[in-house]
Amino acid sequence: MYCYDIGISGGITFMDMFLQKVFPKVYYKEKHTLSNNQYCEFNSQLLMTFTSLLYLTELVASFLASVVTRTFGRRIFMLGGGIIFLGGAVINDGTKDVVMFIIGCIFLGIGVGFANQFVPLYLSEMASPKLRGNLNIAFHLMIIIGNLMNYSTNKIEGGWGWVLLLYQPSD
Repeated sequence: MYCYDIGISGGITFMDMFLQKVFPKVYYKEKHTLSNNQYCEFNSQLLMTFTSLLYLTELVASFLASVVTRTFGRRIFMLGGGIIFLGGAVINDGTKDVVMFIIGCIFLGIGVGFANQFVPLYLSEMASPKLRGNLNIAFHLMIIIGNLMNYSTNKIEGGWGWVLLLYQPSD
């Protein structure tokens, strides 16, 4: 979850159809200026919030998760983190505007922050010595898979590949 989201959320903001649908002002400015650097030149607080919110929420949730899991144990919070992440995915799946999309990202960040804090440790404790390295390397592999998904869906004819990465709009 953690690594895949990092791979996806960084890349979709460069997809034209995503910007056109979710951040039309940034898309317009990008197409009507000589530079392609939408972060610095266009000063879109909403785009910067979207881009950084997942990571900030993960950071806060990771700090909170370390205290909570030390007190109450990891197993129940692994399940809880997964459920919160699933809730964020459902919100993003049914979103109709940017605000709802950002709320979904907050849920995703909480779920991923909890999972990022204790799943690698849990895997290392519970896995047999032969599998420990493989299971933890799978986290890093998911970053690569997320980036490859960005690259391949950006090449889809019509520019709708970002929909596959995030959600299915109902309009």
